[in-house]
Amino acid sequence: MKSSAQTQTVIADPAGGVQAHRHICILYHSEEEAYEVLGLLGSKAIHCGFCFVLVNDQFSPLELRSSFRKHGLSVDIYRSCSKILRTDEFYVAGDTISYESCRSSIEKLYDTAIEGGFSGVYRFTDMSWIVNGLSEHIQQMMLLENMLNSQLDTARMINFSLFNVHRFDATTMLDVLSLYPSVYCKGVISPNPFYLGVNGFVERYSDRHFGEIIQRNQLLSYISKE
Repeated sequence: MKSSAQTQTVIADPAGGVQAHRHICILYHSEEEAYEVLGLLGSKAIHCGFCFVLVNDQFSPLELRSSFRKHGLSVDIYRSCSKILRTDEFYVAGDTISYESCRSSIEKLYDTAIEGGFSGVYRFTDMSWIVNGLSEHIQQMMLLENMLNSQLDTARMINFSLFNVHRFDATTMLDVLSLYPSVYCKGVISPNPFYLGVNGFVERYSDRHFGEIIQRNQLLSYISKE
């Protein structure tokens, strides 16, 4: 396994290395582009001693293996250092998106990886699941992702959320741009200049989408207790 200092060279980043970031947004336009990014970042993570975790319902295991081979990783190593989860295993409790379920899944992934001898976890989640039958819950998903920003404080759990720009409307994509503290673009992870912060996002988003249904002060209070 490589040291934590070495893992900062995974991606060239003027802001101080990949470990300066915890929750990173990736926008993509096609599945081919998504496979390329997953193979590139995932293979580098595994080479640095991290476990690769993908939460998704759509990417082909065969295409994923092919992308990892393209970036110099054998099938055997890929299989022994990766884990694929369905989104309902990760996010959903019953028929409801659950923050508690998501947080518990993250903690379990991290603990299992450390016990298995990995340096940590690179978790990739394709967010298209939210429009595959659960589109009415997009608002809850946004708030859940925002809550995670206040919780993802370990340098050994790096989280990437992938968005297919053709699956979401313009309003949602504008919200996405203000939701994540870091962005990935052309091989570089950098701070997101449009990021509002945890409380700032709740204030703007609850005003526009929820009105009286979700009270801003209740959400802020909930976050402050975590």
